[in-house]
Amino acid sequence: MRLNIKQFIITLPLITTLNFLPNLASAKSDNFEGNRIAVVDFQKIDNESKAVKSIREQADKKWDAAKKEAADKEKELKKKFSELENNKRKLSKDAYDQEEEKLGREAEGFQKKSYEKRMKIERATAEAMAQVEKTIREIIQKKAKEESYTLILYKMSTIYSNERLDITSGILAELDKALPKVEVKFSK
Repeated sequence: MRLNIKQFIITLPLITTLNFLPNLASAKSDNFEGNRIAVVDFQKIDNESKAVKSIREQADKKWDAAKKEAADKEKELKKKFSELENNKRKLSKDAYDQEEEKLGREAEGFQKKSYEKRMKIERATAEAMAQVEKTIREIIQKKAKEESYTLILYKMSTIYSNERLDITSGILAELDKALPKVEVKFSK
């Protein structure tokens, strides 16, 4: 599994910390006592949280509408191109070239509009997800202070962790309580 840049940057402090853990473990037990470690499964949160599900539902509706609009426009353009080809012999070369160029511009305009719409949907979805991620971080930091955790790791960054270290369910419950739904702000 390859890490992308964001995952690498997030994982870098973890790797540095893990390099020092053997030293901590070999230290006197009284120096290591009181340190608490936990793991959080962000994939589970991503799959099961109410907030993320609400974002996906809203984005899916927008994607479905955009796909339908694209399919309708594509069908319309194909029909126009077909009609133009059928009328090719009836039109002068200049008239045909003008109509073909006009349809080409219409197709290019639609492609540009479709791209812009896709970017707006992606941007709005990313902004909503950023709100969820911010809330998750706040919940984790609060939990770390309340429960005196010294270190909380991404589950995907660990090779092995005992299930007792997994605090995902509690984080998920807090997230669902704090942020049951997120309104995705799609611009017109």
